[in-house]
Amino acid sequence: MKSLIKVFIANFILFFIFANIYINIKNHFKHNDDEIVTNMDCWLFSSTIQAGCGFTYITPTTNLSKTIIMTQVLILITTHIIPIIIYFA
Repeated sequence: MKSLIKVFIANFILFFIFANIYINIKNHFKHNDDEIVTNMDCWLFSSTIQAGCGFTYITPTTNLSKTIIMTQVLILITTHIIPIIIYFA
């Protein structure tokens, strides 16, 4: 049970870290409806990436934003999928 709590806390911390990064570089994203990207859009974007369910209605437009998203996805893979493979192997 303690390891489950640690995983939850680690994911929560990663969600907040990446959400704040996206807020700081929100001019590197574009809104699909040509609206201004808001802080809430960045929070939603980070949560969908962290949950592994995909993108929202904002799109990365620069290599910097794409690289940061790939970093979050790679962290997600290493913290979720690799332990599952090790557990069932």
